[in-house]
This record gives sequence, C-alpha cells and structure tokens, in this order.
Amino acid sequence: QRRFNTGLAGSHSEFLENEIDLTNLLIEYDLGWATVTNSFSLLNYDSASEQDLTPLYTFFSPFFPTGELADRPYYGKYQTNSDNTTNELRLVSQLEGPLQFSAGLYYEDIERGRQLATLWSGNPDLNTGLFQNLNEGSFTTRLKQKAVFGELSYDITEQLKATVGGRYFDYTKTDITEVFILFNNPDPAPLTNIDETGQTLKANLSYQVTDNLLVYGDWSEGFRLGRGQNTTSFCEAAGISVGDIESDTSTNYELGLKSSFADNRITFNASVYQIDWEGIPVSVRDDSCGRDLNAGEAKSEGVELELQTYLTESLRLDLSASYNEAKLGENSDSIGAKGDNLPGSADVNATLGLQYDFTLQGMDSFARIDYTYLDEYYSNVKEAGTPAGNYGQLNVKAGLVYNQIAVDLFVNNATNNDGLSWVSSIQRRVGLTVAHRIRPRTIGINMSYQF
Repeated sequence: QRRFNTGLAGSHSEFLENEIDLTNLLIEYDLGWATVTNSFSLLNYDSASEQDLTPLYTFFSPFFPTGELADRPYYGKYQTNSDNTTNELRLVSQLEGPLQFSAGLYYEDIERGRQLATLWSGNPDLNTGLFQNLNEGSFTTRLKQKAVFGELSYDITEQLKATVGGRYFDYTKTDITEVFILFNNPDPAPLTNIDETGQTLKANLSYQVTDNLLVYGDWSEGFRLGRGQNTTSFCEAAGISVGDIESDTSTNYELGLKSSFADNRITFNASVYQIDWEGIPVSVRDDSCGRDLNAGEAKSEGVELELQTYLTESLRLDLSASYNEAKLGENSDSIGAKGDNLPGSADVNATLGLQYDFTLQGMDSFARIDYTYLDEYYSNVKEAGTPAGNYGQLNVKAGLVYNQIAVDLFVNNATNNDGLSWVSSIQRRVGLTVAHRIRPRTIGINMSYQF
C-alpha cells in the first residue's frame, strides 16, 4: 500500500511530469523458406501531477454542516506507474509460388498502479486531524494476455490476391481498489476479475489493375479489453445489479485504391470506410448508483485522401484530408438518441506540407513546413459546454546530413496556438471544468548517427 505525505503546506502549482523507459530486444533468423522474428519489450511509465480542486470542494461545502470545507484551497495529487512486459514470436514464409503464410504467438503482462489524494494546502498546523486527508485512493490493475494469430495469402491470378487471417486471445484482468474516504475510514478493498476469450477475423481482396494502380477491399474485426466491476451499497439499495464490462467490438469495412503517375512523381491514395461499433462502455447514474455498462452501438462513415506530388525536382507537396461522420446507430437511454454525434470525433482533419530539398556546402539538406487543421468536436453527446478542436497548428523544420550524422532543427506549434484538444464533461457537473491544451511552442534539435 502506498500512502501520500499529507504534511505539505503552502500554495501548489498545477503540473504534469512523465518519465518513460523503453527497452526492446529484436532477434531475427533466416531459415531460407521463412524468417523467424522474436521481439521482447519492457516499458516503465511513471507520472505525477497536481490539480487545483478548490472550486470542487466549494461546490460541496453546503453538504457539510460544519462548513469547514468552504473556501479552502484544496488540490488533487496524482501518481501513476506502469510496468509492461510483452513478447511476440512470429514466423513469416518466403515460399516460391502463389501461397504465403505468417503465424505467431503473443504474450503481455502489465501491472499498472494509480494513487490519488485530496489535500489542503493551507496552514500546516491545521493540516491534521479531521480534514488532514480528505480523500485517498489506490487503484491497481493486473493484466495477462495470450494470443495466437495467423494469416494466409494466395495469388489467385497474377493480378488478383486473396488474404484471410485470424487471432485467438485469452486474457485475465484484475482490478484492486482501496479507497480511504473522509476521516481516514478505510473502505473494504474491492477486487474484481474478468476472464475472457475470443477471436477476431479479417479478409482482404486486392486487384493490381496496372503496375501503378491497385484497388482493394478489406473486412476486419476488432475488440478492446473489458474489465470487472464491483457493486456498491448505493446500487444494492436501489436494487440495481452491476455486472462486468465486456469487451466492446468493431466490424470494419474499407474500399480503396493506391496509385502513382508521371513516373512516380505523383502518388494518390483514397479510401472509403465504415466502422460498426457495438457494446459501447458508458458511465451511468440511477438513484445515486454510479456504474459502467455496455450499451448502444454506433456507426462511423468517412473518406480519406492522400496526395504527394513533386512540383519540381526539389519541391514536394504533401496533402492529406479526411471527412468522418460518427453517430449513434440506435436509441440508448444510457447515451443518447440515434443520429447523435459521438464525443471526441471531429468531422474534418487536414494536413498540408511543403518540403524543399537542396545541397548546402556539399551536404544534403532540407527545409519543411506543415500546417494541420482539426475541426470542432465535443466531449459529450449532448454537445454542452465548451467544444474542443477548431484550431490549426504550424510546424517548421530544417536539417542536413554530414557524413553519417543527421541534424534536424524544429519548431512545433510555431504560432504558439493554445487550442483545446479535450474538454472533460465529468467535472463540469460540479462546477469544475478540466481541459487539455495542445503543447505550446516547442523548439528542439534531433541528432542521429548512421552506423
């Protein structure tokens, strides 16, 4: 059990710190008729942050007879740590003839912890006793997943190719919750488990019309891991049953083309797609019973375009854009009405880039500028409150290569735009709005050495 030091006093600035350590070991062996590849990875992630919660507890102060919570400078302290171990063993064929295959095994072991506390940053002499530690919690998630996958492809003719594949998975997910609420009275430590097995399938058909034009159709399935869920005394009193959150699933359809023209000076790719999403996990509250459940379905339809063309031998234009409509596919008491927009889904995305390649003192050099636009979107189905998106970001970059050393100088968000990437809809209910802005102007340098 990890507890916070509650003796801190004085003002506290909001901050966010992240540290990521990633280690990967890749081993390949050529059998002649196939290649064996094993990839082993270790990931360690630690973060810490603090957030001003004074408006939240000012809102709740009328519910406390003593009024001791009113007008006090409260802040939230959060820490997260995660250790991930993954391994994938893959066999990919190199056969002569129309048949090829791949097969593999996958394993992951994840342990993720999160601790939070609500503290008062006032007089340290008063930071003891009844309100020393208003709220403290520790949450741990353990996940183990195993999977086996494979794919077959066959050249029906010189131009027509068919591919089928599948993945079978088996995972166990355990969530442990320890909450220490007002007056430091510990709640029981609920533990939930969910065990689930399943499979996802895919199929693809492609046709090489010419050497420079390929058309294809793709069908695939996807899923996201579920989790266990404990019932509460509030739900029991209301006679509401609480069950596990099962994996939500998607079925994906895509038609597209890939092409090049003018001796490969112009590349154009396009696709149209539809995604059917079922078992959407949502949070609901009935008669003071807060719980999550699988409810409703949604459909996303859109088109994506990508163009790359050399205006001259040295000047290249890159353009990509997409239009997407993501809406509820049926009426849902827990989410909204059929046709409502899904939260966090912008209709329009577009990126325009120009790159100029040249030689400077005999060194290969370049200068590049990119502009990205993201359309407006909301974080809730009712589209209430402040929207996110509706901003543009300008990035510039220049670099050169000297012998085996490459050096790039970049300025991201050159105009220092403070657009919102997300506005939370949960805290808004109690008078506290939390939003995330895009990263401010960032200047840096990248260096690499080619062995």
